[in-house]
Amino acid sequence: MLSRFTFPLAIVLALALWSVSAQPVTASLALIFVPSEAKPGATVEAHTGGEGAITAVRGGSELPVFLAPADVAGQISSRSDGRLTRLGDLSVDSHANGHMAFVVPDIPYGDYLSFIYCEPCATHSAGRSLLPAGPFRVGSAVVGAPNQPAVSNSTGGFRFLIAAAIGSVAVILVGALWLRRSNRRPSSSNASG
Repeated sequence: MLSRFTFPLAIVLALALWSVSAQPVTASLALIFVPSEAKPGATVEAHTGGEGAITAVRGGSELPVFLAPADVAGQISSRSDGRLTRLGDLSVDSHANGHMAFVVPDIPYGDYLSFIYCEPCATHSAGRSLLPAGPFRVGSAVVGAPNQPAVSNSTGGFRFLIAAAIGSVAVILVGALWLRRSNRRPSSSNASG
């Protein structure tokens, strides 16, 4: 039996679910590679997505950047992991934007995920200092093909979307049931008269 508190309770529960599953904004740091695919030995430039992407560090700082094979990237949590390949340092300017250029190391062709090591970012990234930053492909890029900037494939954002969708559906269903129940109830003036 639904009470008059069911709908507000559903909203509170949905908000609680959202707050637990939401990821800090800093955790969605993205590196954009130009080009997004290159052969070993090629020079690639990278920059952070958006304006002021790395507010946790001061301008003039340099942050180590790594690549890891995409199929094992989810298992990596330390910058000392042997599966990481160091690319170089991301220079952070006074506007909190990061830039770097690097030569693609001699590693096997395939899909990789980049990581940025940012110790000060840990306070805003659920305690993590090694942050996934976006995909890069080592391969033979087609000559003359337009560069497709890479975007971060953040699992935190995906988890948030799923939790938000489930919470929204729950709120809609409980709201519909509450309205249906309210429409069936005789009004108090008709019941007493």
